Amino acid sequence: MRASRCRRRDETADFLAPNAADGDPATRWTSPVGPSAWWQAELAEPVRLGQVVLHWQEAYAKKYRVQVSEDGRTWRTAATVRDGRGGREAVRMDAKGARFVRVQCRERALPYGYSLFAVEAYAVDEPPAKADPADEPPAKADAADEAPAG
Repeated sequence: MRASRCRRRDETADFLAPNAADGDPATRWTSPVGPSAWWQAELAEPVRLGQVVLHWQEAYAKKYRVQVSEDGRTWRTAATVRDGRGGREAVRMDAKGARFVRVQCRERALPYGYSLFAVEAYAVDEPPAKADPADEPPAKADAADEAPAG
C-alpha cells in the first residue's frame, strides 16, 4: 500500500498509526485499551480495492469491518469479519472508488488495545469497458451469403 497519510481514532505515543503502513515489520500501531478503535489510510489515488491483508500483533480484533471512502468523510463497509483469528488475515472485497481504507475494530480478542504490524491494500484491475453495440457499424454480409431472390 502506498499510503499518503495515516490516521487513527486513538493511538499510543510509541505505536503511531503510520507504523502500520511504513513497510517495517518491527513497528506497529496500537490503540489504547477500549472496546473500539479505528485505523485508516489515504491511498495515493482512487482504486477498485480487491483485498486488504492485516498483520495483527497478539492484540487483534475478533470482530471488525474494513470500510472504504471516496472522500474520507462518508464511509461504506466493504467487508465484515465476525471471527478474526489474528496473525495474517486476508480479507477480500470488491470496493470501487476507494481513496481511503479504514479498519474499524469492534471487539478485542485480549484485554488490551488493538495492534497492527502492517496493513496491505491491493487493487484489482478494472475490466475493460464493453463497447455499446449501437456505436458499432452494421456487419456486412459476404457475397457468398447473399442469395438472389427468386
